[in-house]
Amino acid sequence: MWCEAPNIQQSHFHFRWAPVSRQVNFDRLSHNMLQVVNHFEGHTEISRKHELFKNVKHHLERQQMAHLLSTMNDPTLNPMGSPLLFSMLPLQFNIKVDVPTPQ
Repeated sequence: MWCEAPNIQQSHFHFRWAPVSRQVNFDRLSHNMLQVVNHFEGHTEISRKHELFKNVKHHLERQQMAHLLSTMNDPTLNPMGSPLLFSMLPLQFNIKVDVPTPQ
C-alpha cells in the first residue's frame, strides 16, 4: 500500500524518492528494516544524468579510437565503425544488496 509521508524528514519508510541525493541522509538509513532510496551515496558520476552522459561519451570515444586504430590497415573493415551504445550499456540495472529480510 502506497502512503505519502507528510514529513520529508520522517525516518520510517521503505522507499524514498528524492530529486537530488543531498536530500537523503544516508547516515540515518536503518539497518534493521529495508529502506531503499533512489540515489547512491557519493556516486555523483553515475547518479547525475549529465555526469553519466559525460562518462559514457568519453568511454565511447575511447572505444571508437581504439577500434579505428585496430582497423586502420584493414580496408575491408569500416574505419568509422564504433561500438553501439546499447551493446555497451544495459537497458536496465539489477543491483543486488545483501540485506536481511524485513520482519
